[in-house]
Amino acid sequence: AETELTSFAPPLFSTVALPEISVAQASYASGQSVQLTVENPDGDRVWIAIRRHDISPHDSTGSGSSEAWSYVCGSTTCSDQSLDSNSFDIDDIGDGLWRAYLMKDMTFPYEAMAFSNAFSVGSTGISSSLARYESGATVSLSFANIWSSRFWITVYPADSTPDDAQSGSLEAWAWPCGDQTCNGDTMSSGEVSFNTIEDGVWRAFIMLDMYSPYESVAFSKTFAVGAVDQILMRKEAYSVGENVEVSFYNPTGARVWIGVYPASSDPSNLQGSTAAWSWPCGTRTCTGTNQYLTDGAFELSVREGEWRVYMMRDMTYPYSSVAYSDLFIVAPSTPNPTTAPPTAQPTSKPTTAPPTNPPTPLATTAMPTPRPSPLPTQNPTPQPSAPPSASPTSFPTSFPTVGETQSYAELQSRIAELEDIIKQMEDDGCTV
Repeated sequence: AETELTSFAPPLFSTVALPEISVAQASYASGQSVQLTVENPDGDRVWIAIRRHDISPHDSTGSGSSEAWSYVCGSTTCSDQSLDSNSFDIDDIGDGLWRAYLMKDMTFPYEAMAFSNAFSVGSTGISSSLARYESGATVSLSFANIWSSRFWITVYPADSTPDDAQSGSLEAWAWPCGDQTCNGDTMSSGEVSFNTIEDGVWRAFIMLDMYSPYESVAFSKTFAVGAVDQILMRKEAYSVGENVEVSFYNPTGARVWIGVYPASSDPSNLQGSTAAWSWPCGTRTCTGTNQYLTDGAFELSVREGEWRVYMMRDMTYPYSSVAYSDLFIVAPSTPNPTTAPPTAQPTSKPTTAPPTNPPTPLATTAMPTPRPSPLPTQNPTPQPSAPPSASPTSFPTSFPTVGETQSYAELQSRIAELEDIIKQMEDDGCTV
């Protein structure tokens, strides 16, 4: 007897949900909150660490403390530390290039279950040598290739969205080696110059994408070319109670005023109350020619929040700006952590601060070995072990004869039938 072998093919794709962590943007302004999304399908007790981008996920014993940390619930003190998913902000991340690591371990060394793409905070990676250039002047941009990847440098209008830059509005571009035909597309640092940029307010971007639409991994502060309206901030982040320093250029000498609105405001349709405002002289009370200054600088007191400074010629509501600044933050004076907790953590969840050492390698999640489909729970119905108990009611009354039309094969078949009938009769006790 032959044994039938049944094989079960494993599935082509695993359906097991894996832990994930991601950031909402590739780049943030100094002091801006970083939005994180965590998927923790097993509901484990987990925490998140913000660490330098160049700390290998496969190194759990490296040096350097975490820049910031949080439980999955979004703070360092919350009690719900085992959420299966959550989105939240982390504040107080300094300028630099970072990654977010998802940790499960509560004792050192720590193992990262997952980690995010690198993201930048502040004007990291690229900057203009000047905030303002004369018409036709050469624009010089300095860069650092902290991504160790193939990239290119481009100039877009200042209001371009860093995470969705379209090819149609591109003003100029080059490989980091300095032009569009050279081979140096992975240089570690250097300078690129452009001498064909038209008058306007611009921003430089570092791009890793090679297909439109492009997402930048870093961008510069705005810079102006030619006699154009411009608002400049001395810093990107201020403490509550610290005066915000504003510089402006109004080349036409038109009557203007300057106001502070939320950073998310539409520059062409400014509505609601300002957080602060002034005539270009620096106060609300100056008159005459002091409202028509072509350039200047002054300070404003601005409450906590994310803001931009806008310059308006409109004197009737709603207002449309002719220039606006980079985003800036006003936040409580809370220094970034500079020390780390003890490396010997208790066996329970750490409750004071993030780990002092970089993450261990990203955990390799083995694909589960598929189980075979369940076998039938019932065996096949067995074959009869004995012949039917009911015997034939009668025997044939005549036997076939061999006619001239019958072939030898037909004759053999008839003989076999006869032998079967005789055997049946003998089994029933008949004498043949």
